[in-house]
Amino acid sequence: MEGYPRLQRLQKILDVLDRTITEAERQGDPEVRVFIARGAGEAKVELSYFRQEDLTDRRVNLAEALGLGGGETVSLFGLAESAGYIRPNYGMGGPGAQASMAVLDHLETSGYELIGELPNPGERLMLSLEAAEAAIDARQDLGPEQKEVARRALEELKHFLRGLPPGVAVEVGSTFFRGMFGG
Repeated sequence: MEGYPRLQRLQKILDVLDRTITEAERQGDPEVRVFIARGAGEAKVELSYFRQEDLTDRRVNLAEALGLGGGETVSLFGLAESAGYIRPNYGMGGPGAQASMAVLDHLETSGYELIGELPNPGERLMLSLEAAEAAIDARQDLGPEQKEVARRALEELKHFLRGLPPGVAVEVGSTFFRGMFGG
């Protein structure tokens, strides 16, 4: 791919996005927030997620992670989106606004294919369940009995999902989490 620098940069940005999304899931955050600033001198794409283990926000400046300028990173993010490799869910602003906020919880299949990484949906679902369990353990406002009830409910959900065919389990589990977190 040496003769295709744009394709290499796309692969690089998708790889960083995928690693950040995966790390966010491991830390108990089901999505990565994306802040995009389009403007002279302040152009940037910043990723953030909440870390359950130390109750802090982790921020990733995409330009720094890629070794590119802010404007080039914003353009590359837009190219990844327009090519269908990612589909951010915009809240504040929109894809073309001076400042936009979006969330991203996965790459599209074509994005995974471009970086040679097809995720195992069952594995991602189990990671999400483990992250939910860690989030329950980290709660200071729940008593030991409440935590135990929640842990048992998660174990029952895992047991139920393991008894279903893999594709059905992922669909049911994903629907459950979307309903829980309003996705």
